[in-house]
Amino acid sequence: MGDSEGRVTRSKSNDADECLIQKVVEKELSNKQFLDKLVETIKDILQVHETRLTNLEDGIVSTNNKISNILDNLEYQEQYSRSNNLRVFGLPETPTENVENTIVELCEKKLGIKITANDIDSCHRLSGKEGSQRPIIVKFCRRSVRDIIFKFKRKLKGSKIIIREDLTKRRFAVLQDLVKKFDRKSVFTSSGNIFVVISGVVKKIKYLSDLEQVMANSSKKR
Repeated sequence: MGDSEGRVTRSKSNDADECLIQKVVEKELSNKQFLDKLVETIKDILQVHETRLTNLEDGIVSTNNKISNILDNLEYQEQYSRSNNLRVFGLPETPTENVENTIVELCEKKLGIKITANDIDSCHRLSGKEGSQRPIIVKFCRRSVRDIIFKFKRKLKGSKIIIREDLTKRRFAVLQDLVKKFDRKSVFTSSGNIFVVISGVVKKIKYLSDLEQVMANSSKKR
Protein backbone atom coordinates (compact mmCIF):
# COMPACT_ATOMS: atom_id res chain seq x y z
CA MET A 1 0.00 0.00 0.00
CA GLY A 2 1.39 3.39 -1.06
CA ASP A 3 1.51 6.49 1.10
CA SER A 4 -1.44 8.07 -0.70
CA GLU A 5 -3.60 4.97 -0.23
CA GLY A 6 -2.62 4.89 3.49
CA ARG A 7 -3.63 8.49 3.95
CA VAL A 8 -6.98 7.90 2.29
CA THR A 9 -7.61 4.86 4.52
CA ARG A 10 -6.75 6.82 7.67
CA SER A 11 -8.93 9.71 6.55
CA LYS A 12 -11.91 7.39 6.05
CA SER A 13 -11.26 5.82 9.44
CA ASN A 14 -11.15 9.24 11.12
CA ASP A 15 -14.37 10.26 9.40
CA ALA A 16 -16.00 7.07 10.62
CA ASP A 17 -14.80 7.73 14.18
CA GLU A 18 -16.09 11.29 14.10
CA CYS A 19 -19.42 10.15 12.78
CA LEU A 20 -19.68 7.56 15.53
CA ILE A 21 -18.78 10.10 18.20
CA GLN A 22 -21.35 12.56 16.83
CA LYS A 23 -24.06 9.89 16.93
CA VAL A 24 -23.17 9.00 20.53
CA VAL A 25 -23.25 12.65 21.55
CA GLU A 26 -26.56 13.27 19.81
CA LYS A 27 -28.02 10.21 21.46
CA GLU A 28 -26.87 11.32 24.91
CA LEU A 29 -28.10 14.87 24.37
CA SER A 30 -31.51 13.54 23.50
CA ASN A 31 -31.51 11.64 26.79
CA LYS A 32 -33.43 13.77 29.31
CA GLN A 33 -31.92 11.97 32.28
CA PHE A 34 -28.43 12.68 30.98
CA LEU A 35 -29.26 16.34 30.35
CA ASP A 36 -30.71 16.74 33.84
CA LYS A 37 -27.59 15.20 35.32
CA LEU A 38 -25.39 17.48 33.21
CA VAL A 39 -27.30 20.58 34.31
CA GLU A 40 -27.05 19.56 37.96
CA THR A 41 -23.30 18.98 37.61
CA ILE A 42 -22.81 22.41 36.03
CA LYS A 43 -24.88 24.01 38.80
CA ASP A 44 -22.75 22.30 41.44
CA ILE A 45 -19.56 23.51 39.77
CA LEU A 46 -20.90 27.06 39.54
CA GLN A 47 -21.98 26.96 43.20
CA VAL A 48 -18.50 25.87 44.27
CA HIS A 49 -16.90 28.73 42.32
CA GLU A 50 -19.51 31.21 43.58
CA THR A 51 -18.77 30.18 47.17
CA ARG A 52 -15.05 30.54 46.57
CA LEU A 53 -15.59 33.98 45.02
CA THR A 54 -17.76 35.07 47.96
CA ASN A 55 -15.10 33.88 50.42
CA LEU A 56 -12.44 35.80 48.49
CA GLU A 57 -14.56 38.97 48.50
CA ASP A 58 -15.21 38.60 52.24
CA GLY A 59 -11.49 38.11 52.78
CA ILE A 60 -10.67 41.24 50.79
CA VAL A 61 -13.21 43.29 52.77
CA SER A 62 -11.83 41.94 56.05
CA THR A 63 -8.25 42.71 55.00
CA ASN A 64 -9.20 46.23 53.89
CA ASN A 65 -10.92 46.84 57.23
CA LYS A 66 -7.84 45.67 59.11
CA ILE A 67 -5.59 47.91 57.01
CA SER A 68 -7.96 50.85 57.58
CA ASN A 69 -7.90 50.24 61.34
CA ILE A 70 -4.10 50.04 61.34
CA LEU A 71 -3.81 53.30 59.38
CA ASP A 72 -6.31 54.97 61.71
CA ASN A 73 -4.37 53.87 64.78
CA LEU A 74 -1.04 54.97 63.31
CA GLU A 75 -2.50 58.36 62.39
CA TYR A 76 -4.06 58.71 65.83
CA GLN A 77 -0.74 57.91 67.50
CA GLU A 78 0.99 60.48 65.30
CA GLN A 79 -1.59 63.07 66.34
CA TYR A 80 -1.20 62.08 69.99
CA SER A 81 2.55 62.70 69.72
CA ARG A 82 1.69 66.32 68.87
CA SER A 83 -0.47 66.80 71.97
CA ASN A 84 1.88 69.40 73.48
CA ASN A 85 2.24 71.36 70.24
CA LEU A 86 0.65 74.55 68.92
CA ARG A 87 1.14 76.49 65.71
CA VAL A 88 1.16 80.29 65.80
CA PHE A 89 0.49 82.35 62.68
CA GLY A 90 0.85 86.06 62.03
CA LEU A 91 3.69 86.97 64.39
CA PRO A 92 6.14 89.44 62.78
CA GLU A 93 9.53 87.94 61.99
CA THR A 94 12.87 89.69 62.44
CA PRO A 95 16.36 88.49 61.44
CA THR A 96 17.68 88.59 65.03
CA GLU A 97 14.58 87.38 66.85
CA ASN A 98 14.56 84.93 69.73
CA VAL A 99 11.53 82.78 68.92
CA GLU A 100 11.11 81.57 72.49
CA ASN A 101 10.99 85.15 73.77
CA THR A 102 8.49 85.99 71.04
CA ILE A 103 6.13 83.27 72.31
CA VAL A 104 6.65 84.23 75.96
CA GLU A 105 5.81 87.87 75.16
CA LEU A 106 2.76 86.84 73.13
CA CYS A 107 1.39 84.81 76.03
CA GLU A 108 1.98 87.58 78.57
CA LYS A 109 0.98 90.67 76.57
CA LYS A 110 -1.82 89.26 74.38
CA LEU A 111 -3.23 86.36 76.38
CA GLY A 112 -2.50 87.43 79.95
CA ILE A 113 -0.69 84.16 80.68
CA LYS A 114 2.71 84.21 82.34
CA ILE A 115 5.10 81.54 81.12
CA THR A 116 8.87 81.29 80.90
CA ALA A 117 11.30 79.75 78.44
CA ASN A 118 11.42 76.75 80.79
CA ASP A 119 7.82 75.95 79.81
CA ILE A 120 8.88 75.54 76.19
CA ASP A 121 10.48 72.28 75.07
CA SER A 122 11.25 73.45 71.53
CA CYS A 123 10.23 76.34 69.32
CA HIS A 124 11.08 77.41 65.77
CA ARG A 125 9.77 78.94 62.58
CA LEU A 126 8.44 76.59 59.93
CA SER A 127 9.83 76.55 56.42
CA GLY A 128 8.94 79.38 54.09
CA LYS A 129 10.25 82.72 52.89
CA GLU A 130 12.12 84.66 55.54
CA GLY A 131 10.45 87.95 56.38
CA SER A 132 7.04 86.59 55.37
CA GLN A 133 5.85 85.95 58.93
CA ARG A 134 6.50 82.23 58.78
CA PRO A 135 4.38 80.23 61.26
CA ILE A 136 5.94 79.16 64.55
CA ILE A 137 5.56 75.66 65.95
CA VAL A 138 5.86 75.38 69.71
CA LYS A 139 6.21 72.23 71.79
CA PHE A 140 5.43 72.88 75.45
CA CYS A 141 6.91 70.85 78.29
CA ARG A 142 3.50 70.30 79.81
CA ARG A 143 0.15 69.62 78.20
CA SER A 144 -1.58 71.78 80.81
CA VAL A 145 0.33 74.90 79.69
CA ARG A 146 -0.45 74.19 76.06
CA ASP A 147 -4.17 73.73 76.85
CA ILE A 148 -4.43 77.04 78.74
CA ILE A 149 -2.83 78.93 75.87
CA PHE A 150 -5.10 77.27 73.34
CA LYS A 151 -8.14 78.05 75.51
CA PHE A 152 -7.33 81.76 75.72
CA LYS A 153 -6.58 82.13 72.00
CA ARG A 154 -10.01 83.76 71.73
CA LYS A 155 -8.37 86.92 73.11
CA LEU A 156 -6.59 87.25 69.77
CA LYS A 157 -9.87 87.72 67.93
CA GLY A 158 -9.66 90.75 65.68
CA SER A 159 -5.88 90.59 65.43
CA LYS A 160 -3.80 89.02 62.69
CA ILE A 161 -2.43 86.41 65.08
CA ILE A 162 -3.94 82.91 64.97
CA ILE A 163 -3.20 79.92 67.21
CA ARG A 164 -4.06 76.45 65.92
CA GLU A 165 -3.48 72.89 67.00
CA ASP A 166 -0.65 71.00 65.34
CA LEU A 167 -2.61 68.53 63.19
CA THR A 168 -1.23 65.72 61.07
CA LYS A 169 -1.21 66.26 57.32
CA ARG A 170 -4.14 63.90 56.80
CA ARG A 171 -6.16 65.39 59.64
CA PHE A 172 -5.57 68.93 58.43
CA ALA A 173 -6.79 67.93 54.95
CA VAL A 174 -9.97 66.52 56.52
CA LEU A 175 -10.45 69.76 58.46
CA GLN A 176 -10.18 71.80 55.26
CA ASP A 177 -12.68 69.54 53.46
CA LEU A 178 -15.18 69.89 56.30
CA VAL A 179 -14.83 73.68 56.36
CA LYS A 180 -15.63 73.72 52.63
CA LYS A 181 -18.65 71.45 53.05
CA PHE A 182 -20.07 73.17 56.12
CA ASP A 183 -18.62 76.47 57.35
CA ARG A 184 -15.83 77.71 59.62
CA LYS A 185 -18.10 78.20 62.63
CA SER A 186 -19.42 74.63 62.41
CA VAL A 187 -15.99 72.99 62.46
CA PHE A 188 -13.39 73.17 65.22
CA THR A 189 -10.64 71.12 66.85
CA SER A 190 -9.84 70.19 70.44
CA SER A 191 -7.13 67.86 71.75
CA GLY A 192 -6.29 66.89 68.18
CA ASN A 193 -9.82 65.76 67.42
CA ILE A 194 -12.08 67.37 64.84
CA PHE A 195 -15.63 68.34 65.76
CA VAL A 196 -18.49 69.15 63.41
CA VAL A 197 -21.78 70.75 64.42
CA ILE A 198 -24.60 69.20 62.36
CA SER A 199 -28.16 70.32 63.02
CA GLY A 200 -27.13 71.52 66.46
CA VAL A 201 -25.45 68.21 67.36
CA VAL A 202 -21.68 68.06 67.88
CA LYS A 203 -20.03 65.09 66.13
CA LYS A 204 -16.54 64.01 67.13
CA ILE A 205 -14.06 62.63 64.59
CA LYS A 206 -11.44 60.72 66.54
CA TYR A 207 -10.39 58.43 63.71
CA LEU A 208 -10.47 59.46 60.07
CA SER A 209 -12.78 56.52 59.32
CA ASP A 210 -15.38 58.27 61.51
CA LEU A 211 -15.65 60.91 58.82
CA GLU A 212 -17.55 58.61 56.42
CA GLN A 213 -20.33 58.03 58.96
CA VAL A 214 -20.53 61.73 59.85
CA MET A 215 -20.74 62.75 56.20
CA ALA A 216 -23.35 60.06 55.47
CA ASN A 217 -25.55 61.23 58.35
CA SER A 218 -25.22 64.87 57.29
CA SER A 219 -26.30 64.00 53.74
CA LYS A 220 -29.44 62.30 55.01
CA LYS A 221 -30.43 65.34 57.06
CA ARG A 222 -29.90 67.85 54.26
